[in-house]
Amino acid sequence: MDKIDNELSITFVSNVDGILYYPKIIKVKVGMDRGDVTAFEGTQYYMYDRPRPLNKLLLTEAEAKKNINPRLKILRTRKAVILNDRNQEVLTYEFLGELLGEKYLIYVNTETGKEEKIVRLKEFKITPAKDAETVFNYE
Repeated sequence: MDKIDNELSITFVSNVDGILYYPKIIKVKVGMDRGDVTAFEGTQYYMYDRPRPLNKLLLTEAEAKKNINPRLKILRTRKAVILNDRNQEVLTYEFLGELLGEKYLIYVNTETGKEEKIVRLKEFKITPAKDAETVFNYE
């Protein structure tokens, strides 16, 4: 979620069977003055809405965690599909962690144990509502 001027940009990520599908997203911009939807982007949701063969879940969460800097304090782990640097969908463990006062998302391939992506977060907030998801602002 990003606030730019008087608009709030919200990204919705698909969650299927407990796996987040980051390539399959919907983006909505809402005016903060009257709450009107000012923009909608659903192309990625449409393009990635298909059955997909994913890499296998060969590593356990604990095994994948061994490949991460031991100084990183892990706050939460989830499974997520991301696009790697070759634009291929990869099943990963998403580790939300903190190191030296900074928050990071680290994506570890569930088959190889390789770190696929590291994202530093500008802002981090977990909402208190039971069914609400975490809100991130990426750098």
